[in-house]
Amino acid sequence: MPYFVGLGILLSLVFRRNLGALIRVRFKYPFIIIGALFIQILLNAIPLFKQISSPWILDVLFFIFIVGLLANWKIQGVPMVLIGASLNLFAIVINHGVMPVSLHAYTLMHHDTSVPHIGTRHVITSTGISGWIVDWIPVWPYLMSPGDILVGIGVIQLIFFNSSKRGEKVIVDH
Repeated sequence: MPYFVGLGILLSLVFRRNLGALIRVRFKYPFIIIGALFIQILLNAIPLFKQISSPWILDVLFFIFIVGLLANWKIQGVPMVLIGASLNLFAIVINHGVMPVSLHAYTLMHHDTSVPHIGTRHVITSTGISGWIVDWIPVWPYLMSPGDILVGIGVIQLIFFNSSKRGEKVIVDH
């Protein structure tokens, strides 16, 4: 995701848009979106929680995140993030709580023969249900899913379209 955030900021700067306008974007239920993401990151990052949490807890948190996005459908960029996140959740649910990573794509990108541990939700595999929605698209040094790409495009849209043109007066609805 850092690539997409950086690209959104770069495009906004090239087209002389005011990034400060982004702080005026009003999300409905931001605590749902931020909370669900924060708890997912926490459960994946802290070793103690990795052993306690089960995949269904992460799936429920992902679903809550999507509900939070759905409440913000009218904000430019959010629909694309929502579609991409929904594709990712679908891939995870049909693959029993994990996101498969294409073994073929992994070996093309990383020419070594060792298969590293790549996270609690990712499994490198040569097979998987619905292979086109799993992580297989190379964006060095990562492999991304079509859902990840759509989320990234949505992030770029969110940054670019919600920043204002320099000198443009922004009217905030109350």
